[in-house]
Amino acid sequence: MTQASSPPIEPDPEKAASCQQLLEDLQGLRSNQDVTCRHLGLREVIDRDGWPPTSVPGRAERELLAALRVLLARVADANYAGLPTSGARRAVLAALDGAQLTARTELLHGDGGDSLRRLIPSFVYLVVLPLGEREAALRAASQVGRELTVDRN
Repeated sequence: MTQASSPPIEPDPEKAASCQQLLEDLQGLRSNQDVTCRHLGLREVIDRDGWPPTSVPGRAERELLAALRVLLARVADANYAGLPTSGARRAVLAALDGAQLTARTELLHGDGGDSLRRLIPSFVYLVVLPLGEREAALRAASQVGRELTVDRN
């Protein structure tokens, strides 16, 4: 018995435009600059095979997922508080994967970059929280949220 393959998902031009705008905003964030990811050894995480998933339609969406992963890894590394590296790294990897899967689902089923933009501060909070204090995670999330709001206006 053979299974019928589902037709490829075509990119939505409106979603692609909102993803492209968010991608440009992410690349311009101060939180995304000059962080080498040396503390947690996340450099290979940024370049990890399989991200972004090929099931996400459209180049803009795939580039956005990759840029989001880079941003989150950089923010986590910048907020490294000196915890044992293996434990901190495992916690950040789990948070990165969860954020990435949520972002992918949002791109496939939500309204593109606009809905994803609202989730990014929560993703930042999740990747920074295991690295230190709750207040540091809140500050990092708030900073990225402000930067995205300023860039949007």
